Amino acid sequence: MAEVRIICTRTVVSTRPVQVGKCHALSVLDRIMEKKHLRMVLYYPSMGVTEPGEVTRRRRESISGELISFPIMTGRLERNERGQWSAKYNDAGVRMVEARAEGTLEEWLRNVDREKELMLVYWEEMDHHPLFWSTFYLTEFEDGGLAIGLSGTHLLADLTSATVFLKAWADTSFPGQMLQPPLFHPLPPRRPGNRTPDHRPYTSLINHYKYSIKKSMHPANKKHTTVAFAFSESMVRACIAMAQPIGATNRSNPSPF
Repeated sequence: MAEVRIICTRTVVSTRPVQVGKCHALSVLDRIMEKKHLRMVLYYPSMGVTEPGEVTRRRRESISGELISFPIMTGRLERNERGQWSAKYNDAGVRMVEARAEGTLEEWLRNVDREKELMLVYWEEMDHHPLFWSTFYLTEFEDGGLAIGLSGTHLLADLTSATVFLKAWADTSFPGQMLQPPLFHPLPPRRPGNRTPDHRPYTSLINHYKYSIKKSMHPANKKHTTVAFAFSESMVRACIAMAQPIGATNRSNPSPF
């Protein structure tokens, strides 16, 4: 098994301070998913000869500017007066672990499995850390390639929002500008006519999620399988071309994200 060495652990902060005292209220579904968490790894091939640590340094610098548009990512989880989790905006930044791995990315992917991929993400139990935060794990392969691991609780990010964040990070790193800034919508207003301050709408749907989670709380000792997909640039461009509507303009070109 290839050796992965941790070089250092840093704290990366936003280049602009957040609004003092502001909190992001979590939805009912977010709170129901409290015990769920996210661990994901993305791989990027080498883009040429670079000095050791140069790739991670550039990613570290670019994420500081991006965090301005994603203040929730730097938030800290805390409970309100009703005991419900909320994300309080914070200037303390996000944790970033930098590591080195032997060999090339291609060699790693030829023998990848769940045990090896868990070496590329950082995780700690939320119950022991009330001010839990998301952690980025950047692993630079000595002979070319980069892996970005992201871990965190579902209260801070789900798969879709994490993908949007990473896509915006890539925009900031290469074109130098975020092409599609995020848009955060507040919780939808209560239905007209329901003036009860503590009403619980959509209880049947909420109960359905509660029941589904309880059923999955005690899984059997099952062996999980890791599957890695590699899409070349030519494959992605071919799929985009097939999805292009007839007579469409450049502004309506489909995107893989």
